[in-house]
Amino acid sequence: IVQVVAEDPNLIPNAKLYIIVEGDIPGNVIQKMLENPIIKRVTVS
Repeated sequence: IVQVVAEDPNLIPNAKLYIIVEGDIPGNVIQKMLENPIIKRVTVS
């Protein structure tokens, strides 16, 4: 993980969490993240 930026849900209605990584993301990481009911979607670009 290179950087993490979190928007404050008290200030921003649909707050987002940005995780900046260097290199490949292991195959099961996104699925594990989506198992958390608070996380609605994951975008990789």
